Amino acid sequence: GFGALEWYESLRVGAGGIYLDRVDVNMLPAGCLLWTPDEGRRFELLFPRPRLAWRVAREARAAHWLYLAGEFGGNQWAVRRDDGADDVVVYHDYRLLAGWERRPEDLGANWRLETGWVTGRLVEYYVTDTADYHPADTFLVRLGVWY
Repeated sequence: GFGALEWYESLRVGAGGIYLDRVDVNMLPAGCLLWTPDEGRRFELLFPRPRLAWRVAREARAAHWLYLAGEFGGNQWAVRRDDGADDVVVYHDYRLLAGWERRPEDLGANWRLETGWVTGRLVEYYVTDTADYHPADTFLVRLGVWY
């Protein structure tokens, strides 16, 4: 759930909550300040996923944007251990990303290529007494395409 107030055409303020349905973090408070000072810049100061974006090219059918972003990542899964015991495993991390995004002016394919640093990685088991696992920091590359 999220609510926003548009103070000016270029400035929106919002607050709400994000339901994650995870054992470690069930609900996150969310707040945002969305500022678009001009057509070529957009600053999404949104907790838990802030993003600063700059338009770097414009074609007849699409605009290309560079951005810096942060992200609270992770998820949870129900698993069956090798010994047959049921368990819940939760993974979470923090990500600092840089990306390139194509946004169509109208309908069309949108794509994003991003790379970044992943830190604070943690794997926790909630039912069995398995010790937590702290994987090393890592590098991330991902591509997303949607229509």
